[in-house]
Amino acid sequence: MMTVCTLNALILAPEASIEHLMMRARKISSLSAFLEDAVVDNIDEDYDRLLQHLRDSAKEAEGSTATKRLLFYETLELIRQRGPARAAGNYQLTSELAKRCR
Repeated sequence: MMTVCTLNALILAPEASIEHLMMRARKISSLSAFLEDAVVDNIDEDYDRLLQHLRDSAKEAEGSTATKRLLFYETLELIRQRGPARAAGNYQLTSELAKRCR
């Protein structure tokens, strides 16, 4: 009788081990699928935030460029006036013109 029990144990043990390994493999597979979905969701959210940031930055740059274009000629004129004022030693006027350039 002991021999039969030992033989059954030897036969059933590998089957039980295989079943246990298969259950663990299923758990790992479902966990990896869950994690993969979570990672993909995070990537999608980050991508959407990046696109929104790029759109906002482009709008700001567009507005800033238009403003710079309008101020560009005035700034150039102030810089031109500052040169002779500095050469004449009029530091007060030079300082005032420099402040207006900013």
